[in-house]
Amino acid sequence: MINLLGNAIKSTKADGVQLRIRMQEQTVDKPMLRFYVIDTGLGMTEDQLVLLFKPFMQADTSLRRKHGGTGLGLAISNRLAAMLGRTIDVRSEPGQGSTFSLLIETGPLEGVPMIENPNETTIGEQESHVIVAQPRQSSKDAFFSPRTVSTTSG
Repeated sequence: MINLLGNAIKSTKADGVQLRIRMQEQTVDKPMLRFYVIDTGLGMTEDQLVLLFKPFMQADTSLRRKHGGTGLGLAISNRLAAMLGRTIDVRSEPGQGSTFSLLIETGPLEGVPMIENPNETTIGEQESHVIVAQPRQSSKDAFFSPRTVSTTSG
């Protein structure tokens, strides 16, 4: 997920990047979460999508010049997903951005609080761990910093 978010931040100049997480319909013994990384960046053509997960390839070589990188991040991410028996799905249109998604089995969720109404702005009093992306002062790459935040309803 970190690699997908980092790539989305690099390719998006405005409007930001979204990480959405949704519970998929589940069987009794296999709860699943689908993670979506949505950007409003450059988008990709069908020809670029074909090469996307190949080692040492990048959809937009100008990003390599601007941000560095070897073109291995998505290949490694996709291989890790395959080790979990999954694939990373991609939808993209040139000039419209891209959506990467990954379905992951969570294991048992008994006792885990769930948000019943995803439009709620507060989720009660609890502590959450988030990753905050901030631009580095020395480059245009994003710096990921784990943070703990508390939310309080009322």
